[in-house]
Amino acid sequence: MRIEEAEKYYKDTTVINKSELGLDRMNKLMEKLGSVQDQLKIIHVAGTNGKGSTASFISEILMASGYKVGSYTSPSLVRYNERIRIDRDEIKDEEVVEYIKRINASGVVATRFEVETAMAYLYFYEQKCDFAVIEVGLGGRFDATNVVKQPEISVITSISFDHMDLLGDTIEKIAFEKAGIIKKNSDVVLSKQSREAENVIRRVCAEKGSALWVTAPEETTLVGYDQEKQTFNYRWVQNIQIAMLGTYQVGNAVTAIEVCLNLRDKGYAITEKTMREGLKNTKWSGRFEKILNDPVFLIDGGHNTEGAMVLRESIDRYYKDHPIIFIVGICRDKEYRKMLSMIQKNAKFFIVIEEVYERILSAVEMKKVLEEMGHTVFVKKNIEEAVSFALSSAEGNDIICACGSLYYIGYVKECIIGKN
Repeated sequence: MRIEEAEKYYKDTTVINKSELGLDRMNKLMEKLGSVQDQLKIIHVAGTNGKGSTASFISEILMASGYKVGSYTSPSLVRYNERIRIDRDEIKDEEVVEYIKRINASGVVATRFEVETAMAYLYFYEQKCDFAVIEVGLGGRFDATNVVKQPEISVITSISFDHMDLLGDTIEKIAFEKAGIIKKNSDVVLSKQSREAENVIRRVCAEKGSALWVTAPEETTLVGYDQEKQTFNYRWVQNIQIAMLGTYQVGNAVTAIEVCLNLRDKGYAITEKTMREGLKNTKWSGRFEKILNDPVFLIDGGHNTEGAMVLRESIDRYYKDHPIIFIVGICRDKEYRKMLSMIQKNAKFFIVIEEVYERILSAVEMKKVLEEMGHTVFVKKNIEEAVSFALSSAEGNDIICACGSLYYIGYVKECIIGKN
């Protein structure tokens, strides 16, 4: 069986596709697999935005410190295998297929995400990883990753409105779901939040007897930035460099620093030198990522209103007066009107696409919304045509920005990679 056949294999076996909140299936599945997740040192990362970047910063610091690190993130951007990595090496095609077969042989009917999560835990255990950095898929309390009895540290990044049909319609309700990853008598690192979200996390930590560390933006100073790096100070650590450019990435790096300072206090071999090295080495695809220089071509997977807001901030920092050709695809269950209003400044024109995956708002609907906002809109059949049209239309100091769903911009990146 080849990796291309894995998708079909999901459908042809006992794996089910519909996700339902609850951990019964996942607990049964992991019991069949020996509850290997409880034998791993897990750093569990939840949040609405920034959890993938934060997990990547943490992983790189641990790798720079000499540890073997398993990383589980989703969704993938270009290749399925990106989701499960040890250090920087993706799980191999044949390993994916073999693990799917083994998990299916357990006889437990599971969702696709549950199978993938079980695969990650089993793979990291069998490969003897020192740490496993695990990104929550959705929410926290009922997420398939949340079958860990005692993580090394629980991490919660920025909390905002998203998936309100499943997580609740207030920040407090959403924060409560994220706080579901906090275990009794554990350590928790929290990115600085709104007062409402922070109060919920503090209450849950108090109820569970867990120690809480909250990052300190007031002790963070941006020293400088260009189109290759950002430099900042945090607390007593001076002139820290990161290669990721989004305005929000300093905050994600700070969260990772707090996590690693906590680990260092527990006796792990993490030094200021290895923190600096790990932060500087970190790359995370799809978040204000420049994939071409001439013309400048950016991709950004900010998939909700907070993501749109920080995309706009980042554009204003680096490309304030540049006309922008937007290729845009936003899921229909998001606040797409609000997101479009946030990013629209300096738009030269928008490109929308007919042939995209089913969750994306249709090209007809997107075109109507954008024209009501006063923009010129071109409709292209597929992503290849959209990218070609954008590249041929760019002139002068125009930049191209493909934004919206991570799945969507993954196709855009794959198209560009194929052309260069």
